[in-house]
Amino acid sequence: MRDIKFRAWNLEHSKMFDWNYIVEACWLAFDLSEGNNDEVIMQFTGLLDKNGKEIYENDVIETVIDGEFVIYQVCFDVDRDFNGWNVTPQDAEYADILGNVFENPDLLEQGA
Repeated sequence: MRDIKFRAWNLEHSKMFDWNYIVEACWLAFDLSEGNNDEVIMQFTGLLDKNGKEIYENDVIETVIDGEFVIYQVCFDVDRDFNGWNVTPQDAEYADILGNVFENPDLLEQGA
């Protein structure tokens, strides 16, 4: 069974908050209700990249698929309006997290 963890990108302050900060330091400050536009909540996929780093939604990873290096945005729902992919355990085995779409938006342009 995987850990259920989240992180949050605060749009107003352009800052990423990790799970420990959300839970221990300021959980009352986060309005996690639907329709809240201050934070973008991202869930941990339960997978680690080749360096042991946790892979979350909206991470940008580079991995090998069918012998080709590809760069893509991690998501749980591939029916969204962007070129996101569900990361698989096989993808994660070779994946390297390059950043995320909030702190490093230019990374997806490199993969296009």
